[in-house]
Amino acid sequence: MVSKGILIGGAAAGVITITISILLSIYISGFNSAQAKDENVARLAADIDSSSSAGTT
Repeated sequence: MVSKGILIGGAAAGVITITISILLSIYISGFNSAQAKDENVARLAADIDSSSSAGTT
């Protein structure tokens, strides 16, 4: 029979692994979202720059 210490240690390791996986997925999702927003802002800024300078030439 497996001792209680091994079962408790395995359960604790499982909980820690699941927690780290969830936190990592949240971080990656937030990073991708922020990167997409930055790309949208850069694209809008480029559109504004090109449209405002088009009339000045």
